[in-house]
Amino acid sequence: MTRVFVIDDDHDHAESIADVLMTCGHDVELAFSGEAALDRFCEANFEIVFMDVKLPGMNGVETFFEFKKIRPGAQVMMMTGFSLEQLIAQAVDNGALGVLRKPFSIDNLLKVVGQARPRDGAAADKNLGAAASRRSLQVPNRRQQPIARKLASWGARLSGFIPSRRQFAGILGCALLVLACAAAQAEESGISADRIVFGQIAALTGPAAALGTGMREGILAAFAEANAAGGVQGRELTLVSLDDGYEPNNTISATSKLIRDNNTFALIGSVGTPTTNAILPLIAEAGLPLIGPFTGSEGLRNPFNPLVVNVRASYFQETEIMVERLTKDLGVTRIAIFYQDDSFGRAGLAGVQRALDRRGMKLVSEGTYQRNTTVVRGALTDILKGRPEAVILIGAYAPCAEFIKLARQQKLDAAFVNISFVGPEALAKDLGPDGAGVVVTQVVPYPEDASMPLVADYQKALKAASPQAKPSFVSLEGYMAGRLTVMALRKIPENITRKALLQTIAAAGPFDLGGLTLSFSPSNNQGSNQVFLTAIKSDGSFNPVASLKEVKALGSLFRTEGSN
Repeated sequence: MTRVFVIDDDHDHAESIADVLMTCGHDVELAFSGEAALDRFCEANFEIVFMDVKLPGMNGVETFFEFKKIRPGAQVMMMTGFSLEQLIAQAVDNGALGVLRKPFSIDNLLKVVGQARPRDGAAADKNLGAAASRRSLQVPNRRQQPIARKLASWGARLSGFIPSRRQFAGILGCALLVLACAAAQAEESGISADRIVFGQIAALTGPAAALGTGMREGILAAFAEANAAGGVQGRELTLVSLDDGYEPNNTISATSKLIRDNNTFALIGSVGTPTTNAILPLIAEAGLPLIGPFTGSEGLRNPFNPLVVNVRASYFQETEIMVERLTKDLGVTRIAIFYQDDSFGRAGLAGVQRALDRRGMKLVSEGTYQRNTTVVRGALTDILKGRPEAVILIGAYAPCAEFIKLARQQKLDAAFVNISFVGPEALAKDLGPDGAGVVVTQVVPYPEDASMPLVADYQKALKAASPQAKPSFVSLEGYMAGRLTVMALRKIPENITRKALLQTIAAAGPFDLGGLTLSFSPSNNQGSNQVFLTAIKSDGSFNPVASLKEVKALGSLFRTEGSN
C-alpha cells in the first residue's frame, strides 16, 4: 500500500483520483488549496504527491517549493489541464517527477504510484492527524478486491479518461453486475433464429438530442434497407435505442441494463466522448462490440481497442485541417478556442494545440462552458481578451450557436470554425441569419450530393424508412455505420458471433460504401481518414468548399460591424 496525497481545487477530479487509488488498496488524503496542503504536509509523511499546478492563492509550484523546504526528497508529480509551460519547467527543474496532462489515464496514474519510492518513517506516521483532512473513503473489502484488480487492468483501456466520482461508483457497481452475469453470457447474446438485436445509447432528449436522433435515423435506414433484401442469413436486424441525455452516468446505467437483459449483440451509434469513455470498462468485460460511435476521440483509437470500430476520422485529424486551412488559406495568426469543459472538449483542445505546436504557434485565448448548458458569456469575455482572428469551437450545437450569436453582437470580426460533432444542421437552424459564413468540418460526404452512389443509396433508404426525415450529415454517418455492419455480417460464412464480426471488419475489407471506402486492419480500428470543409450559406443550407478562400470570396466568412 502506498500513501498518496492529492492536491487539486477541482473537488470532483481529486475525489475521482482518490476513489481509483483507494479501490486499488492505496491510502489517500486530499487537500483543495496550497495552504491547506502545506499544513497537512507538515504533519504527515507521504510517499507520492499529486499536485495541480493551478491552485487558488498559492499555486501548485509555489506549494511544491515549500514542500521541498520541509522534505527535500519529497516525490511530487505535477498535474495540469492548461498550457503553463514556464511554471511546469520551474517545478521539473527543481526536482518534480514530471507532469501529468489532464485528462490522464488510470493506467498512467497507477504507474506513477507504483514507481514511488518508500519514504522513511512513512509507516510510523500513517495515522498522524488523518481525521483533519482525510475524506471518508474506504479500502474495498475482500469481495471487492478482485474488481479492484480488474479496474486497474481496465486503466490501459481508458486512455485520456479518469471517471468522475459518481461515474466510478457506477462502474464499480456495474462491474459486479457484469461478473454476476458472466455465466448467463456463455452463449452469444442478442442473436436468435430470426433476428439480431443492436443497442444504441445516445442523447435522444436535451440540448444534444439532434445528434442521437440523427444517428438513429441513419442506422434504422440502413437496417430497413437490409431487411427489405432478406436481412442477414434470414435474420432481421433490429435496433433498441436508450436515451442517456448526453450524461455519462446515464450511459453507464443504460449499458448495464443492456448487459443485464442479455439481449444485445453489439452497440452501435453512441454519441459523445465522455459518454462513450464511461462505458469502455463495461463493454470490455462483456466482450460487447461498439460500432460507429459519434466521436473522434483519440482515446478510442490509441491505444488500439479491438472492440471499438470507428467509422469517422479523428478529432486530431479535424483540428489539423482547421488550423491548416486557417493559416494557409487566410493567413490567420491569432487563433482562440471555445470548448466544452470535459473529455470531449479537452480532446479537441489537445488536437488544436498539437496542430499549432507544429507551426510554432500558441492559442491567443480560450473559453469553456459546461456540458448540457448554454452559459457561454464568461467564455466569450475570456476569448475577446486575445483579439482572435479565428475561433475554433469544440462543442454541441446549442452552446456553439449561442456563443457565435453573442460574439456577432460584440462585433467580433473573426472566422468561426466548428468541429463535426456540433450537429451541422441543428447549428445552422439555431444560428439563423448569424450562421452565414460559419465553417464546419465534416467527416462524411455532403448528404445532398446524389452523384455519389453512397449518398444516392442513403437518400433512397432514408426516404423509405422515414419519409418525413431530411438528409443530414449526422444521419448519413449513422447510415454509414449501419451499412458497414450489414456488409460485415454478410461476409461471415457460417455462425454469426461477436468475434466473427470484429474479425471480419478487421480482415475482410476494404468496404466500398459507394464512393467512400472504409479500411481496417488487425491493428487499426478507424475506417476513414477523410475530412471535408463546409460553410453555412445565408439561407441556412451548406456549401461544400475546398478552401476557406471560397468562403471569404463570398464575403461571408468575416462579418463587418454593420452586418448585424
